[in-house]
Amino acid sequence: MSTYNLGKIGMHLAGEYETGKEYEKLDVVTSNGCSYVAKQKNQNKALTNEDYWQLMSGYEDGNGGEVQTLSLNSA
Repeated sequence: MSTYNLGKIGMHLAGEYETGKEYEKLDVVTSNGCSYVAKQKNQNKALTNEDYWQLMSGYEDGNGGEVQTLSLNSA
């Protein structure tokens, strides 16, 4: 029977974002109430760099203000 290496197929919760730490694709980090997932392997890339990170939850106002969290209301 053949075996196949699928690689990383699920997200890895990596905790609070740390400058200087190396992150792998699909690592999930938190910062200021937001969650981000790594699009590719990176180190020292700002969470606002959309080539490397995707915002998963929460949003920033873009003006250096408070981070707001999103909520979904079921009516």
